[in-house]
Amino acid sequence: MHIPAERAGASVKLEFQWEGGDLEHHWFWLPELRELERAHAGGCEFIAKRVPLPHNLRLGYHRMRIYWMKEPELETYGEAYFIVCPPRAKLPERRMAGVALSLYGLRSSRNWAVAISRICAL
Repeated sequence: MHIPAERAGASVKLEFQWEGGDLEHHWFWLPELRELERAHAGGCEFIAKRVPLPHNLRLGYHRMRIYWMKEPELETYGEAYFIVCPPRAKLPERRMAGVALSLYGLRSSRNWAVAISRICAL
């Protein structure tokens, strides 16, 4: 997390909204977090800090938000979507067959751009 140097003594709240809608909150006091580096950009100094993630990340599509702890309410600092996937795919237990289709071969009623460009190129 890159933060302005003047806010290095602040507290932040890390909020996870899991795919199912559940919320999980974690609070951090920035001086306790490990500093990775300092940089200058646009006349301001920024500090890179490592914010630890929870160990129990659930598989799926999730959203993470970071808030500044500012009285009387929270101020949103950043938001990101992320995907958690298993470390490797499950191996099949028996022999299987499937269908393979190139992405450029897929068409829908809304998306003909690839198909039209292929026809024009012929």
